[in-house]
Amino acid sequence: MQEVWAPSVARAPARAVGRRESPVTIALVLLLACTPAVSVTAAGWADRLELLGFFAAAGVLFALLLSRLIRPAALAHLLALVFGAALVTAYFATLAPRGGGWQGRLAWLWERLRTWWEVAVSGGASSDTLLFAITVALLAWFLGYASGWFVFRERSPWWAILPNGCAILLNLSYSPPELLIYLIIFLLAAMLLLVDITQQRARAAARAHGAASPDATPSVLLAATVLSAGLLGLAWVLPSGGISQRVADWWYTASAPWQPLQATFDRLFAALNAPERAGRGLNFGRTLAPRAAFELGEQPVLAIAAREPRYWRAATYDRYTGQLFVSSDPSTLQLGAEQTRPPDSEPYEARVEFEQRVQLLAPQTNMLFAADAPVRVSVPAYYDYREVPDDFASLRLQTPLRRGQQYTVVSMVSVATVSDLRAAGTDYPAWTRRYRELPRSLPIRVRQEAARITAGATNAYDKAVALESYLRQFRYSTRVKQPPPDRDWVDYMLFETREGYCDYFAAAMTVMLRAVGIPARVASGFAPGERDASQDLIIVRESHAHSWTEAYFPGYGWITFEPSALRPIPPRLESFGLDGSLFGDLFGFEDEDYSLYDLEGLSDISATNATGAAAENQAGPGLLQLIVPALLAVAVVLLVGLVAGALLLLLWQHNLRSLRPHVRPYAQLSAFAAWAGLRRRPSDTPYEYAATLSRAVPPARSQVQTITEAYVRGTYGRGPLDHELARRAVEAWATLRWLLLRRALQRWRRLPVQWRRGDER
Repeated sequence: MQEVWAPSVARAPARAVGRRESPVTIALVLLLACTPAVSVTAAGWADRLELLGFFAAAGVLFALLLSRLIRPAALAHLLALVFGAALVTAYFATLAPRGGGWQGRLAWLWERLRTWWEVAVSGGASSDTLLFAITVALLAWFLGYASGWFVFRERSPWWAILPNGCAILLNLSYSPPELLIYLIIFLLAAMLLLVDITQQRARAAARAHGAASPDATPSVLLAATVLSAGLLGLAWVLPSGGISQRVADWWYTASAPWQPLQATFDRLFAALNAPERAGRGLNFGRTLAPRAAFELGEQPVLAIAAREPRYWRAATYDRYTGQLFVSSDPSTLQLGAEQTRPPDSEPYEARVEFEQRVQLLAPQTNMLFAADAPVRVSVPAYYDYREVPDDFASLRLQTPLRRGQQYTVVSMVSVATVSDLRAAGTDYPAWTRRYRELPRSLPIRVRQEAARITAGATNAYDKAVALESYLRQFRYSTRVKQPPPDRDWVDYMLFETREGYCDYFAAAMTVMLRAVGIPARVASGFAPGERDASQDLIIVRESHAHSWTEAYFPGYGWITFEPSALRPIPPRLESFGLDGSLFGDLFGFEDEDYSLYDLEGLSDISATNATGAAAENQAGPGLLQLIVPALLAVAVVLLVGLVAGALLLLLWQHNLRSLRPHVRPYAQLSAFAAWAGLRRRPSDTPYEYAATLSRAVPPARSQVQTITEAYVRGTYGRGPLDHELARRAVEAWATLRWLLLRRALQRWRRLPVQWRRGDER
């Protein structure tokens, strides 16, 4: 009798052109590919992202069409590349001003891209988000196309799931927690797609073995939906465990190479809208750009013991491009704990030491916050400066701090009086030249307005006060219209909107000070905060995130000015005590050694002040705090494994019931043998495959022969099925499955060793 080859159940045919797709499969792929795109739209990073879901869906449907009509994969991919680029270009060209036809619209689009490219290669910064929108739209198209191609043509759902999963995780890692619902939808779609493809493979294998093709089974898909939704819902409501400091430190080190890339991204796409959850928070990058809107919460982020509240600076920005402020590439000095930074380039008058003990109430930060000019800190840090050590750029931690950890920083703060600053003169050091520079593109009316406002002032201090008072008349709002990419930021605020938030006011005053020849820069960090009388501490909240202007006065250094009406003007007095106690008397703080101040009592801060703001003890969590999260994590892993195993078992049993009695043991034998590393070759006949299995697993020889004999006779024999032989095949499989399962476990246990040997070779 001539033996005919039948494919194994372990792998179904793939790459079939012309295959009809199930509406369920198409719907699941659309949901899988569109969810990441829609999550980006919901995050609101930039304008013109409303059609990302459409581009992703169009890519999926285009892949469906090409998978049926075109056999060469290279040709299909080339067509997808051309069509996707044309579709995205056509959409964004419609945003051009009317007139000039399509040629004019494409020329407008090309000019926007060319301008952005010139800024990118010159090391500048751009506030134009058009290229970001185009890039994300193209990415949505190609992710949709790739998802459709791998599912409809290759029958490889994991290659559709993984890229989309990376995309949605990347987006949600920078987005507010409200958008996590998109991750739930994505995971549900991914699970159901795996179930659907598994069913299709099983049906194809059944047909290949000569069994009747099982009917569509919506009940299985419904059961999978219920189980998946239940699992995801349980994972959602389970409490999360703590973060290991060792893991956090490892991640910080591992992600270090990403930091320069992220800085470049911030520079090239500086005007992206930050998510409302952390519109400012503890994130201070290399650029300061206008954003359309943001909201800050009331959660405490810092607790500070000091003799008076000050502006707690994190970073400064020196270069104005017309659309944003940039922090030029600084020099970096590595400081050990308690190591004093190099002295200033010149001795400054009216400076006193100011010690602050800071405890972190936010989850984590790599920035240090300090008043005025920090000179020494109690933890290892990186001190970033520009030309001279007193030209502060930022102070960064070598190892990030977690909630509850503390540091002490000593700063030199100015106690210069109004009389001192008026008499400071204009003999500026050479290194301050950068702080008087303005772009040539700055509209002349900005310079004229600055000159008009300061016309009656005879010294730099009075000019700064005049500009400060002028800007404090403008309306403060965190919901403002973003300047067009071809408009100067400060000009747009002064003469168009006449409103803004702290970044707008700080940028405007800095530019106007430079326009009248006074060195100035923008500083960002936190406003002074509020005093907690019950604990005699300064509590700084998310809503205190702030930007302000600092002007340079020869002999006195950088002095803070507050151009936004949201915050009070910093105290300026005509005289002070020679002992430097003026500010302690003014704010009611006692002059004491704050390096010894006990901040551990902050756990009394109520939930109304902040959710989860209670400080952790410096000695670390207790044993119970370590065990409970670990047990919860183990329980979740076991639960996930049990649910997944139950789901797979349900599918396996359902698919087997559709096979004829003499085929079922052989299908199980083929699948288990494949898991044990004994996959059938396409050229093997059933008897040849049985001989291979018998040599590999000698104790299973008789059972393999019985199962194979029943399969061959029932499938290719002319007479009626021998029910006795089919019964013996079922009994043989009941014995054989444990042998194959044991061999599979032994094989999987040896895999790490084989991988290591392969690496050594």
